[in-house]
Amino acid sequence: MDRIFSEFPKNVLEQVKKSEFSWLATGENHDYISDEVMHVTSSEINGFVADCNHAHLLFWDTMAYIIKHKKYGELSIPENIIPLIEYTWRNNHEHLIGRFDFAGGLDNQETKILEYNADTPTMLPESSAIQGYVNEELGRTKYKGQFNKLIDNLEFGLRKIMDNNPDRHPSLLVTSLGYIEDQLNAQIIVEAALGAGIQAVYADLQDIEFSDDGVFLETENGEFTQFDFVYKFVPWEFIAKEEPDLMAILTRLVTQEKVRIINPAYSLIMQSKGIMKFIYDMHKTDPMVLKTTFTKADFFGKPYVAKKLFGRLGEDISIYDVKHNIMEKSEGNYSGMRYVYQEFTNLYRDDEGYYHQASVYYSNKKPCCLSFRSNQSLIMDDDSDFVPHIIDG
Repeated sequence: MDRIFSEFPKNVLEQVKKSEFSWLATGENHDYISDEVMHVTSSEINGFVADCNHAHLLFWDTMAYIIKHKKYGELSIPENIIPLIEYTWRNNHEHLIGRFDFAGGLDNQETKILEYNADTPTMLPESSAIQGYVNEELGRTKYKGQFNKLIDNLEFGLRKIMDNNPDRHPSLLVTSLGYIEDQLNAQIIVEAALGAGIQAVYADLQDIEFSDDGVFLETENGEFTQFDFVYKFVPWEFIAKEEPDLMAILTRLVTQEKVRIINPAYSLIMQSKGIMKFIYDMHKTDPMVLKTTFTKADFFGKPYVAKKLFGRLGEDISIYDVKHNIMEKSEGNYSGMRYVYQEFTNLYRDDEGYYHQASVYYSNKKPCCLSFRSNQSLIMDDDSDFVPHIIDG
């Protein structure tokens, strides 16, 4: 089919520029939001929902296998986080949100799992708020809406976490390393928590007091407020490798039931791209699963992609053709980290030559939001555009 794209509404763009998320549409990011809105059919939405549910089961069941058989080394899981992984898994600590990245899913292309951002999924303001602005302008008035229930499901998911822990005070401290993009993502979690009736604030990691008694934040009058829940936009592998003292403190606090961390430590298993190797080994005939190994020689005569196990933001990715010549490559800061090798698969490509990668968020135990990134390159990196969607047909 000929994919339809509508012009991104100019008044919506001005609305974004005047909003709390203006950083995403101004300055160096002035062209980050695509000037087009993708039209997606109801059938395609249903397909993404079914595929996301299936992908979640694959990752969850494979994570259980990895923990049971202690396959941590193959995923490059730092040793100092393993006790907390096993504790949070054994005690059923709740996972709030993740984001699956898919190839295909449009124009009858088979959906393929690329990876799962299970620890610190981002693009929350774009996918929830900015897409929501587009939905108000186009989706609800001229078309069939939008698959965007992210905020609602975050609220329900957070409320469930609080309800499942009645002995804890419903107070949530959201934190990051202080980069503005992380702060904007954190703002979505804070707003969802407030919408769920939870006491919630944001603070940079450096401003938080971690003590043997719990997690505290100093108020303006010099008093300290304790928080029973923490949502972090700081990757678990960063904490384990770069902040081992903090890792030790968090392990003590969580295992002594003085704080709950969202997402829990076991999410690092699903975050590691190495889990795709285990998923492939266990589900080789599954049409959504790409061949994935730790040995590039397994792809003789076939195109493949080399990724770092904990690479993020499209960094340190190389795509090879059938003769194993580099087709595309991105630089990054993950030197010394182990590679995983994945079968190459085509992304949807529009008539103007742009590639599109779908992302589906999973929260409150269900798929709840679809968004896209596009690029003239096959690698979705910091130069990619954010593409909202509306349902048409």
